[in-house]
Amino acid sequence: MLYRKKHIKISYFASIILLFLFFVFPSYAMHSNLDIKLNSVTVKHNGGNNKCQVIKDKFIKLETNTMKFQKGYYTSLFCINSKCDWSRYREVSFYIKNLSDTAIKINLFAILDNGEYIMLEEGEYIFLQKEKNNYMKAIDIQSEGFELNNDFEGRVHIPLKNFNFNKETFRKVISFGIQTTTKEDIIQKMEISNIQLISPQKSNIPKEILNLKIDGDKNVVKPIIGESIAQYKMITNCKEGSENTASFYLEEEVEGVSITKGGRLTVLANSIVKKINIKSVINDKFNFIFEINLSDSSILNLKDKEGLSLTVPKENEVRKVISSQELFNRTDTIILFRIIIILTVILLLTIYLLWRIKWKKENID
Repeated sequence: MLYRKKHIKISYFASIILLFLFFVFPSYAMHSNLDIKLNSVTVKHNGGNNKCQVIKDKFIKLETNTMKFQKGYYTSLFCINSKCDWSRYREVSFYIKNLSDTAIKINLFAILDNGEYIMLEEGEYIFLQKEKNNYMKAIDIQSEGFELNNDFEGRVHIPLKNFNFNKETFRKVISFGIQTTTKEDIIQKMEISNIQLISPQKSNIPKEILNLKIDGDKNVVKPIIGESIAQYKMITNCKEGSENTASFYLEEEVEGVSITKGGRLTVLANSIVKKINIKSVINDKFNFIFEINLSDSSILNLKDKEGLSLTVPKENEVRKVISSQELFNRTDTIILFRIIIILTVILLLTIYLLWRIKWKKENID
């Protein structure tokens, strides 16, 4: 009897412990980040003489080599085998160091259990955070991914919602990886480490920013004369935000470029930079930095059938048209007139003296 009572008590306490573990551990897991091991990396669709090296299961060194290749762009997929449920996380993040002398273009992809590839598509965005920098910079996804400058070293933050798939899709991820796009005759190197799936509670991306989007031209054409204007505004879920406010500034002062707090960008003809960074301060709390390309007008390359340029000349290339009033008010014109008058008087006096001498000789004789 005593043994039975003791057995019931032990079972009772064991049940309580199991219930505690059942409720607490999943909750803890939901609030934690997941570090992805780098123990199995393979190269698929090898677009070049590429190399991949895993160092101590912590770093991946990638090298893309297209030396002596024909002109074009070559794509490679570096795949990491890691089957796990992504649906409970807000973002995937990794640390990357560009070891090349030029910018690199990469993208993130995931492979589902049915063999389907999902990838960040053009028009979406990711966040970059440089080493020892608290600011995040929003970068648009282009046709082949996003660019990292040759001096970039820091973290890439990719919101999972920007893949435009529902949560159920992310339960089926069996592997993922990095896509690289490299042009001909170049060697590019990068180092990737600390790949994590970040929970909503630990995410560095504020929820407010995830629901916001800056609307406006991401490519502004420099004017040949005059100025180019672009307007930027904040929208929420494709509707203009009413509860949120945004103020716009240039991250650095640039000659020939200015922006108002209300988001009106002005680009003058004397601007020489190709890219600018605009900082949007959201609700006086968050800094949202995005990049704008400043491109030359295509009209600069227009020519007629004979090869003559059809470009509208710049201000310094046009001779100034002077009115008659301005002409007579110029100092050099006044001096020229004085010289002409003096020479005319001298000429008339000379002719008169010669005539006078000749007349005297004829009358005396």
